[in-house]
Amino acid sequence: MQNKKAIDLPRLEEEYLTDRSFPWKLRPCYALPADATVEDMRAMAIQAMKDSVSVPWQTDQPIRYTKALGGAGSYDLEPGISFSGLPYTASASGIFSWLEYVNPENGHIEDAPFDRLGFELGNACAPAVSWAQNAVCPSVAMGLVCRWYLPVNGYEPVGSLKIPEGVTDYVDYPTKVVQQDAGKEAVLEAYTLALPADTLIKAGWLPGQHTMMVGEKPVVVRNENGEIDMDKSFIRVVDQRSKEYPVEQDGREMSRRGRILAEVPFRLLYEEGYIVVRPRAWIEGAPYEPAWVKRIPAVWDPDDVLHARYRSNYRIAVIRTELLSPEGEVITARLNLPTGQISQRYFKAGFDGQDIPEYEAFLKARAEHPEAHVRITIRVATGEAFVCEEEK
Repeated sequence: MQNKKAIDLPRLEEEYLTDRSFPWKLRPCYALPADATVEDMRAMAIQAMKDSVSVPWQTDQPIRYTKALGGAGSYDLEPGISFSGLPYTASASGIFSWLEYVNPENGHIEDAPFDRLGFELGNACAPAVSWAQNAVCPSVAMGLVCRWYLPVNGYEPVGSLKIPEGVTDYVDYPTKVVQQDAGKEAVLEAYTLALPADTLIKAGWLPGQHTMMVGEKPVVVRNENGEIDMDKSFIRVVDQRSKEYPVEQDGREMSRRGRILAEVPFRLLYEEGYIVVRPRAWIEGAPYEPAWVKRIPAVWDPDDVLHARYRSNYRIAVIRTELLSPEGEVITARLNLPTGQISQRYFKAGFDGQDIPEYEAFLKARAEHPEAHVRITIRVATGEAFVCEEEK
């Protein structure tokens, strides 16, 4: 039997966040007009990165992050403290997963289900940059770890620096080796060519691998003979870090695990092994891709909304499956949060092998309410949501 034709899902008409005061009933949206330029994409990627590092929140109960569930170490987030930005963890779940557990009335996180999910909500350095770039540029692969920002994943080194063809991991060709092969002068000149939303990366066998986003064009100072002053030249960066920083935001003292427009001198960048890489799509001037989600019906089951496969050109951030009464009230719901460990652009509703008891409970509720119907809402990296509803 031939597969049924993929069906384009309608975009959910909802009000999005337009300023950065974060009224919690709204969500940020990074979608751009179809004629957006590369400069527009860069500016929006920086906004997405800043949101991830500065979204304000509080907790009503202690939350413990552990290395076993993806953290850089064990630390506690306590009630009564105002936090800025997502917690640091390697789960790479991003801002939209985080906002699913925030009370829309007061910005407090509730019922953080780390034990049940098997991972922690938040971001680490590399996925924070990846989520932000993927909000406008779906052609680059998910940068779950620093070692993956390579040509095979859609990134190219800036300037005259080269990465040999076929390298799939910086463990095999560390960024410090890239520097050595190019020479000091070439590396410094490459720093001068960095543009907003590019990636600064140090990875390989180096201790303390790290990924940062370029926040602004570099400040370059040269001496009388034209040589770059490594101490006076710098790049302002935005990054997610495991270290905790006290910051003032919205007139309050807050705790943040990241930096916004921090000045990093060329000397530090060079000595620590950083190089600049850029999405190939931006180098080639590829046009902006508006987001879409398609439903591929299941040929073997008439219930092709609940059992269908869903596909997007952007990374899928959150999938919410709801059972609705004829009046539109939610009877029960199931939330699926893709992480960096599983497919980011495909989702198989129902039989995806995860949360089986929760899924069985959903099916039971559905059998008890034959008049109800299923609605699946898929939110992608742009922040847009697409909806598929079962017909009754």
